[in-house]
Amino acid sequence: MDTKPKVFRSYCALDRHHSHTVFEAQTAAAGVCLHRDMPTEPRYLIEAIKAVRGPKVVILEEGAMADWAFRVLRPYAREVIGSDPRRNRLISADVDKTDHVDPGKLIELYRAGSLRPVHHPDRQSVMDLRGWVWSYHDQVDLVIAAKNKIKALLRMAGIAYGHREV
Repeated sequence: MDTKPKVFRSYCALDRHHSHTVFEAQTAAAGVCLHRDMPTEPRYLIEAIKAVRGPKVVILEEGAMADWAFRVLRPYAREVIGSDPRRNRLISADVDKTDHVDPGKLIELYRAGSLRPVHHPDRQSVMDLRGWVWSYHDQVDLVIAAKNKIKALLRMAGIAYGHREV
């Protein structure tokens, strides 16, 4: 994905949590035109995006709800970008980190061309497949952990066993 930022009339960023979201919109001249704390529900997010005029980019911090937010907001913005929070040094290294400051810093990172975008496939079926693959790997890890516990208990009891027996 191209890391050079595109010029938009408005820039929007969200700091989402399971119950609330902090939303900030800035104009191309870097003036804050909207700053809201709202519930993390589709109607509130869409309403906030619609309240900002002109072509806009929406910047999201990647997390558990990122793909959901991406799909909810995609029809209402020219571009939606998920950014990797581990790579956003301006936010993660900041001593003064608060939810109300993060959206503005995401916009600042985007304008500087410093965001590391995270790919979100357009088709939901690809995300579903990714979820099933993650689930499979989780189940494999659980089986390995259970076998290791059984082997440890057998060793503690002084019981010899073969690799295939467990």
